[in-house]
This record gives sequence, C-alpha cells and structure tokens, in this order.
Amino acid sequence: MVFLLQTYSSNPDFNDDCDYALVDLSPKALDLTFERMGLAQAMHSDDRYFSCIEYSDYSARYISSCKELENLLSLDAIEKLNAGDIVNVGSPLVLPEDNYQRVEGDHIVVSPESVYWRCYPKHTDVRIETVSVGWRELLNYQRDLEQRGAP
Repeated sequence: MVFLLQTYSSNPDFNDDCDYALVDLSPKALDLTFERMGLAQAMHSDDRYFSCIEYSDYSARYISSCKELENLLSLDAIEKLNAGDIVNVGSPLVLPEDNYQRVEGDHIVVSPESVYWRCYPKHTDVRIETVSVGWRELLNYQRDLEQRGAP
C-alpha cells in the first residue's frame, strides 16, 4: 500500500522541498504498525502521561510538489491532499529522482490512536512531520490490501 501525505515544517519559511511524504507500507509493516499501536495503548493505560513511541523507519520518502506528481494524480486527489487528507495511490509513483529529497533521522511516531512520520532534511535542523494517520484509516487500507490479495 502506498499513500501520499501532506507535511508540515518546524520552520514555516523552509521545508527543503519536503512538500509531501510518499509512504509505502507492506502488509507486514502494517501489521507491525498495529502491533506498536497496541503497545502504545497498553502503555497509555498503565501511565496516563504516556504520549508516544518512536521507531527508526524508512517507509516514507519525501518529495517536492512537481508537475509530474500533478500529472499522476486526479484533481480530486490533489485537493484532498492539500486539505490534509490521506491519498491512497495504490502502487508506487514513478517520479524523477530529483523530486525525492535527501533526509535523515527518519522515524515513525506511534501514539495509541495514530501514527505519523518525521524526518530532518540533510544538513538542517528543520523537522518535517506528516499529517497523522488514525488507526481507522489504517484499518481501511488493510482491508483494501486484503481485497486486492496483496502478499
């Protein structure tokens, strides 16, 4: 499953062209994400001050807004994306390599209710975070994968 997420920068004037995150979650990675969300829920029930767990994760690739991306998506999908919604693109998008940004410190941040991805563009102290994806949305994607018969 591949989906596209809007990103936010810790610096409102600079995001190093990390406009969107293209997240590729295999069925196995999706199961692991649900397992980690369950762990976060258990930790939160034991400690009400618990917030989240962070894991190193390289399932997100950060991309710039470009004509090639606009040509691959419908107008409706672009509007949804810019409104902060999740856009399921199904299979990996093929974009020119220079649209993929160089980042480091890639993480998935798991809370009891949702997940989001975070990175730092190379040689900066700017933090890029995606919109949060709730467990219900992940369940919908999991059902979609099962209907397609994904391995």
